[in-house]
Amino acid sequence: MTPVDSAAAAPPSYRWARVSLLLIAATELLDALSSVQDIFTEYHHETASLRFAQGLNSIKLALSPCSLARRCFFAARGNLRYAIFALAALTLAG
Repeated sequence: MTPVDSAAAAPPSYRWARVSLLLIAATELLDALSSVQDIFTEYHHETASLRFAQGLNSIKLALSPCSLARRCFFAARGNLRYAIFALAALTLAG
């Protein structure tokens, strides 16, 4: 029996991908937290479509810090797949 080379069997470390995802998520989280105050701003639009669009934008602004915090958490733990899924969910919400 030959010994197994542990370096060849180890999965690749995606350290730079984790660090870059974490930095991007942290900066976007700070930006999202700074725009939370826009949720409570009332706009008096005349048309129903503009009021609907403003409502959708308010929902996106309210959900984006949660999604970005989740992405920070997943990237810090090394779950790159879930971090990318959280990024995709935020992109689809836009």
